[in-house]
Amino acid sequence: VLSNPQRESTAAVLGVPIMAIVNAASASYADVNTAVGSANAGDTVRVPAGSATWSSLLAVTKGLTFEASGTVTITANNGANFIIEYNPTTPANDVLFRITGFTFNLGGANNLLHLVEATTTEQYNIRFDHNTVTNAAYGLAIIFHEGAFWGVVDHNTFTGDPYFQNYGAPAGDINWEELVFTPGSRDSMYFEDNTIETTTDGTFFSTGNGGRFVFRYNHATIVAGGASSGLYPFLDAHGNM
Repeated sequence: VLSNPQRESTAAVLGVPIMAIVNAASASYADVNTAVGSANAGDTVRVPAGSATWSSLLAVTKGLTFEASGTVTITANNGANFIIEYNPTTPANDVLFRITGFTFNLGGANNLLHLVEATTTEQYNIRFDHNTVTNAAYGLAIIFHEGAFWGVVDHNTFTGDPYFQNYGAPAGDINWEELVFTPGSRDSMYFEDNTIETTTDGTFFSTGNGGRFVFRYNHATIVAGGASSGLYPFLDAHGNM
């Protein structure tokens, strides 16, 4: 939000989009969906403190920041389906897509976020940060990354049986065939500075189709009472990644 009228005027003359804050009336699915509909790419959808249960998919086709204002708890009740999907209409614009500050209760039976784009158009501005995800279920993804999405998942707390799918483009091997990869560069999804508690002995990450990730600076704990208090394999990678 630009508070200086001169800056706003200059931005308009130069054709630079003026980013706005769109305030959802509540944390309900309907009110957040309405805010998404009225927001422009690059805007922030601010969700006020409160709790809500979402039983439908929030479909997002433009880069937005979802920001919790205070304590916002979203309980998923959408079967084994996702409750948020980001499938950008114009991926080449590479607009920031971010979710920050929320608590998501997955109820042991829901996926959370689907990032999906069927081409090799690379998008570097993805961030999922400072969220708390509870009651995650093994085999149901907190994030199913499907496409050339690069960014960072950081400073989150994941509990239950957390599970991630980190895949390349749905069309198959095009991530391998067409995308240059430089180790240590921004050409990966970075998972860092997260706190993870799991009671499963299964896979934390499942990776394929040329998906890429960096896993570093996280603290993972196997909680007593898991199937065998072991992890096999903790990080799964199919192919030459």
